[in-house]
Amino acid sequence: MVYDGEERQAVYCYGIAAGTACDGSYANKTVYHYDAEGRRVRREGVGGEAVFVYDGMGELALELAANSTGAGIGYLTADQLGSTRVVTGADGAARECFDYLPFGQELNWPCGQSGGTRVRFTGKERDAETGLDYFGARYMSAAQGRFTSPDPFSILQEAKDREELDEYLADPQNWNRYAYVGNNPLKFIDPDGRNKLLMWLANPANQRMIEGYARRGAEAANRYGTAAYNWGTRLFNSAAGQEITQTAIEIATDSQAPQSTRIGAAREVAVAALTGGRLASVAGEGLKVTVKGLGSTDIDVIGKAGEFIAVGGPAKARKPAELGHHLKVLKAAAEQAGVKAQAYFATGTPESVLKVARKRLGEENVFEFE
Repeated sequence: MVYDGEERQAVYCYGIAAGTACDGSYANKTVYHYDAEGRRVRREGVGGEAVFVYDGMGELALELAANSTGAGIGYLTADQLGSTRVVTGADGAARECFDYLPFGQELNWPCGQSGGTRVRFTGKERDAETGLDYFGARYMSAAQGRFTSPDPFSILQEAKDREELDEYLADPQNWNRYAYVGNNPLKFIDPDGRNKLLMWLANPANQRMIEGYARRGAEAANRYGTAAYNWGTRLFNSAAGQEITQTAIEIATDSQAPQSTRIGAAREVAVAALTGGRLASVAGEGLKVTVKGLGSTDIDVIGKAGEFIAVGGPAKARKPAELGHHLKVLKAAAEQAGVKAQAYFATGTPESVLKVARKRLGEENVFEFE
């Protein structure tokens, strides 16, 4: 194996004897070519020639192989990680099936015959000549469960702030520059060989939802300060998740609102994102509901199915009786609307508060979140 000056795999020599140079004079080899952005654009040598075409977003759109068998169009079905599991033909019959160990090693094929499709583990191309998966910035060995070259991602250069730097360095897995997704391949993927991404974020629909909450988070940050933004996006726990919502922080300004108000707004942003719902009011006060004979209370978040959600933290322990009354009103209002009443409390909330909430709303409607 020969690497170029950018530590990219440049030449792979087959059956080379010890002491023989793997260079241009060696015939039985495959050579890889890259463009100025580091993307592999051509492969030539043993196994034929292939040209790789990328779309406007930099994603691989087409592979043109000179030795194509002309087997017709195949339709790829992927799992939640993006790994190809089934390839079907125009007739709907399964041509190939794939099953993988956690780091991408293939198991026996339950149907059809493997070999025609190169797009395999997490949607990356698996080179037949080396068995390595091409991730863009580098190659990954499924057999070893690790990358074959160190991570080019530099947190020292790319961290947005000290908090992100400290969080990255606090994870011991990030100190291993060859590790694949922090050795947690069932939860994370690596889109480009540079940094892990929470699997949930790989779904375009989820990304759109996050972008929607980023806009609402921006409004909350604009009013309450950056704490609301940071709390809301922290739940995604990845640099990529932070990047998706980076536009929100750019319009955030300092706020004169009390710290307790900012923290409360931040929690509401987090719960809205966590539940797939929406903030009852982004700019301050919650949505007020009144029940005749009981009084009024605020709804902090409207759940995905219309649930009336109250959000709180440890401070609720100061007035447990008042909390109980508010939850009683919330439940009555929710019943009138034909929806559930729920409560979400930040980690660290005393058990006494949770007991009051469970008594009013039921065990199944009270949750804790980080």
